[in-house]
Amino acid sequence: MNARIRLNPLALFIPTISQNKLTGPLLPELGAAWTVMEELSLSANALQGPLPKEWSKMGRRLRLLYL
Repeated sequence: MNARIRLNPLALFIPTISQNKLTGPLLPELGAAWTVMEELSLSANALQGPLPKEWSKMGRRLRLLYL
């Protein structure tokens, strides 16, 4: 049997981390780690605090940020 997996390349650039009951501050490291994101969804969690300045490293590709 020869199985093929099809990946949606856009899905790699649009992570959804919503509705996971995440708590605490927004991590500065996230901004530097995901420089190719186009969208990021962190909605419906219990995250707190300001947007870290390091998130500006997400680059120019980031179009939408859902908090």
